[in-house]
Amino acid sequence: MKFLCECGHAIYDQTDDLPYKAYLYPDQSMDALYTALDQLIQSAPRSVSQRYTMTLPITLPKGHRQMYQCPDCGRIYISDNDKLHCFVSEFGDVPKNLFQADPQ
Repeated sequence: MKFLCECGHAIYDQTDDLPYKAYLYPDQSMDALYTALDQLIQSAPRSVSQRYTMTLPITLPKGHRQMYQCPDCGRIYISDNDKLHCFVSEFGDVPKNLFQADPQ
């Protein structure tokens, strides 16, 4: 995926470990996520297909969405069924590294 932010900055999602990308998990999916983790830990599946089946609810819980933050202006975009929704802070001074694991 790639798109232009309202400010004109190009946002690319064509690799892993992006500092401006995050995942949104609905609270309604958290119990299922914890249950799947618990089952995975208890059973330790050996085959690749078993691991895939058991980790799917963990890696892609029901209702998950991808989010992007523009590193230039700080706008946040949430992808929902191939449609982007844009959000801007009403306070204006938003940190532009909200999705970084270790902001510096």
